[in-house]
Amino acid sequence: MSNQILEEDLNQSLRLIVEGRENFQKATNYEMKQLNYSKMKKGCGELLNYIRNEKDENLKMIMSQQLKRYIDELSNFSEAMKKNQQTDEVEVVQVKKQELLYTQDSNKDIQLYNAQYAKYVEIHQPTQNNNTNIVGLESQKQILNERIALPLLFPQLFQGKRKLQTSTLLFGPRGTGKTELLRQIASECKALLIIVNISMIIEVEEQNTVQELMNQIEQQTKNRSFIIVLKQLEECKNRETLIKFFEKYNLINLVENDRLASNVIGCTNQPWNIHHSIRRIFENRIEITLMTEKQRLEFINQKLFQNKQYWMKNEEIAELAKNTKQFAGLDLKKLFITAVQLYEQKQQAKNDEDFYDCILDVLQVQKSSVSDSEIQQFTQWRQEFCI
Repeated sequence: MSNQILEEDLNQSLRLIVEGRENFQKATNYEMKQLNYSKMKKGCGELLNYIRNEKDENLKMIMSQQLKRYIDELSNFSEAMKKNQQTDEVEVVQVKKQELLYTQDSNKDIQLYNAQYAKYVEIHQPTQNNNTNIVGLESQKQILNERIALPLLFPQLFQGKRKLQTSTLLFGPRGTGKTELLRQIASECKALLIIVNISMIIEVEEQNTVQELMNQIEQQTKNRSFIIVLKQLEECKNRETLIKFFEKYNLINLVENDRLASNVIGCTNQPWNIHHSIRRIFENRIEITLMTEKQRLEFINQKLFQNKQYWMKNEEIAELAKNTKQFAGLDLKKLFITAVQLYEQKQQAKNDEDFYDCILDVLQVQKSSVSDSEIQQFTQWRQEFCI
């Protein structure tokens, strides 16, 4: 698409949004408010199409942030209209609010389900306060917000030709934050996160067990927003096996033309072992990389800020960030947990070692969980299969 056409699309979408917003605020009757609400919503849809076609990453990020602000305004307008008269649009907002009301019985049911079937499926409720800052994954989160969060929050903007029917594969070394990133996005969307060990479910011989698993998923996702994460894809035989599984167990609404819906996410730390026919299902591929030295420095400072009783000098923090090359986020978390335990033991024993000494002691035995050969495999796979 030419730059001129893109610019015209951008101007057209912004004109609809601005006119719709201004006229909505000026309108004195319900019909005019609804008309201008629809105009602004149409502009948001056209702005989304523009963002998808724009090649300039900086511009895409800026306009994506602006789109989120416009959509927040749409939600506020929808609330305002609700006070006057119920409409389909308002009912969508109402339904989504009802979805957020969890009872203690519902929580207990999910806890029992996870305890019984954890090796097959885990269901995670959205947390009320998710303040986790995932260091170094801002650009990946931006892409996932566009492809997952916006369609879940505002499904009315993603109907017909705007419907996203392309699923995403997250790949990267173990412990880099793939699942944690999806958990954060699910919480922000107030959506269930359903983690499925797909290979184990497909291979279960007892059909009653599988049916019970799927019935619970169907019950929990009824009239609810949700994200499904497929793990262990490398153990799944082929595309046909995967699609048939969705078709067999009342998940047919997640399949269209042999494609999976945008809220079905593949997650792997061995993408080179996934069957080529399955790999083609996931047209969008996002790498979750190891942290750079600068990002490790930020991560360590964040950990120290959260636990202010454990103190390190600035030069010690910089040295630790330098000496933990190839450490995934999970490796660093384990390092801190073990060092804290060691430090508290030494404090009880009246030992005067400081916290950094304990960090160095743990580093003598704890190494990175990511090998050089894995890094090479990821580099090669990225070059061959990521566009």
